[in-house]
Amino acid sequence: MKKTIFCVLLLLLVVFMCNFTQAEDITYRLPLFETSDVHGYIAEQVDDDNYNYLLAYVSDKVKDVRGYGENHNDDYAILLDGGDIFQGSIMSNLLNGAPISVAYEVMGYDAVVIGNHEFDWGITNVVDSDATMMDSSIDGFEITNNVPVLACNLLYNGQKVEWAKDYVILNKTARSETGEELTVRIAVIGYLDNYATEIKHHLFSGAGYSIADDIGIPYLIAKNLKETNQCDIVVLLCHKDARETASELPSDAPIDLVLGGHTHKNESGVTSNGILFMQPDKYGVAYCYVELVFTKGIQDKPILKLLDSPKVVSVSDNKDKLLPIAANETELDPKMISNTNEVVERVQNLLDEKIGYITCSAKKKEYIEGSGEMATTGGNWMSSIYSRALDADVAFVNRSGVRYDFDIPEGATRKDVSLGELYSNYPFGDELYKYEITYDDLLTILSYSLKDEERKNMVSLTGIIDCYYIGEEVQALVKEGELIYYHGEWIGDWKDKTLTLATNDYVATTEFEFQGIKNPLVEWNKTSRLLEHDKIDIECAVKILVEESIANDALLYIDTKPHFIEGDYISR
Repeated sequence: MKKTIFCVLLLLLVVFMCNFTQAEDITYRLPLFETSDVHGYIAEQVDDDNYNYLLAYVSDKVKDVRGYGENHNDDYAILLDGGDIFQGSIMSNLLNGAPISVAYEVMGYDAVVIGNHEFDWGITNVVDSDATMMDSSIDGFEITNNVPVLACNLLYNGQKVEWAKDYVILNKTARSETGEELTVRIAVIGYLDNYATEIKHHLFSGAGYSIADDIGIPYLIAKNLKETNQCDIVVLLCHKDARETASELPSDAPIDLVLGGHTHKNESGVTSNGILFMQPDKYGVAYCYVELVFTKGIQDKPILKLLDSPKVVSVSDNKDKLLPIAANETELDPKMISNTNEVVERVQNLLDEKIGYITCSAKKKEYIEGSGEMATTGGNWMSSIYSRALDADVAFVNRSGVRYDFDIPEGATRKDVSLGELYSNYPFGDELYKYEITYDDLLTILSYSLKDEERKNMVSLTGIIDCYYIGEEVQALVKEGELIYYHGEWIGDWKDKTLTLATNDYVATTEFEFQGIKNPLVEWNKTSRLLEHDKIDIECAVKILVEESIANDALLYIDTKPHFIEGDYISR
């Protein structure tokens, strides 16, 4: 009797093990896509008549997995975004973000994380109170956007914000080669870099927002989700460098994949603690792709076997497939083509309008010889527009505030400047700040800017002052050819004389601190030194340049001389 029972049990065990082994041998794949730092680039202008349809291409690759028409199923793939979604592209900016909101809903994004540029227009204008992306309309077509917005470490007055979720759990369908399906639960946690100093003060810190810079927050959320069996895999979706974030996690982190953004670079790899990290470049020119491979465990529980074929796919390498022509009908999503066409038609006439022409390039990072990387042609041009707009003696711009390269084409002697290009250079709608200060105050702000070793805050001083410097120290100030300050000593009574200074609200309100020295403008904003801050940069730029174009037969002047000059004045 005992022998019979033993044989039966043994037989059942063999059957079970055979079934288990067979189930284990079958793998189920679930593709995952990520974009990041799209900055409103639903499409990219190639020339006067053509656009590369960037998101239509990405959408097509996702729908190649999810299917078209009756065969479409959102559950067959995951689509995520790492933040900085709306702001930056002329198409998005002119239409208040509507094109990108519509695009993300049409493309079927599963979740997005909050980027620092989501605050540029005021966070409540791009995120709805139900923790989804904003609803939009284009040409009367209303769309309710249901894409979840994530951020587990964003605080308002010290408390977790209510309009962003810590995480979402996505119920997706992984499929085998033979068409068998397996339901899997994907937890996606949103996590932010501490980007407070990269946002206008009055829109972030000054409005009560802060970021808890603590990797332990998503770690504990992931640990709880796994221990309570709420998910089969955890993805950490960050507006932060993916490699850096993955490296900060402890070796026992219950996080299977880190997806990042913010730093505008392609990355893919595995950290020393065994965590796969990935992130794509900016402006929709790349996306991340990886396949989540599962097997069945006991009671058909999904078990993550591996993350297969991780890669960053360059969209820009396929530019011949991005034009909306018949030859590309299998490369671009028809629905996204239709949506993009509507946007292009609405803004095309405005984009093409010519303001004037330039005879030398004005570029973001074309450092002027002799400036020691403290002045660029683009920065000089932008600063001069500030000073003219506010009738100020001197002006500054921050390095990242210059957003567009006005480049003379090879072999040409001039370049026409369009209104669309101007909008691309002034995407933030910054307020311009004007101050009345003493020359001693000017020395303070110049000295402060030189303490910034990365040279990211104030660059391209323009106007009536030349600043000679060595390292971090101002050596001399020269006003219209006259030496007024030299090696710590003021000449005459210049110290207490007054002048006016113009800059943008990012420089004026951001609480940068360099080597223990705080931004003096922040304190000056509370005093009578601040004269005005109600003009918008792009509006001023258009007005100033149109007037200049009319007065100078369409020629627009660019100052190519450095006003930050590396070296001692005495040697000149």
